[in-house]
Amino acid sequence: MAVDAKVAYWTAALLNMAAAFGCALVGLRRIRRGEVAGHQRAMKTAALLVVLFLISYLLKVEALGRERLDLWERMHETFVGAMVVAGALALGLASGLGLLAIGRAAPARRSLGARVHRAAGWTAIASCALGVATAAYVLYGMYARLP
Repeated sequence: MAVDAKVAYWTAALLNMAAAFGCALVGLRRIRRGEVAGHQRAMKTAALLVVLFLISYLLKVEALGRERLDLWERMHETFVGAMVVAGALALGLASGLGLLAIGRAAPARRSLGARVHRAAGWTAIASCALGVATAAYVLYGMYARLP
């Protein structure tokens, strides 16, 4: 079975997104244990993986073009968009709260900034999980259509 270049790209993209989700789960576990520095490293790694995907996507569109979008692909793009926006908000709030320096103590949970940071983080993680699930479904369909 010959694999089309777009299918190969999307396979790698799914693995990248799954790795970003894994990093986010590690970050979540670490903050629950009070390991702020470990949380920061895991979340920054997840963010870096998302940025690398976005760059690779722009290069892929330039080299291979866009695909025709069906309902599942549109849902997937919606989840990815929500993940990017919520993740950027969480990162921006962390910056605004002065939390980006590795090892800095977490702010009081009751501060508005900390609550919004937490909500944005949870939204990004949930969106990423839904993005991985829809990407896997779409990719399954792509493989099923291969000659």
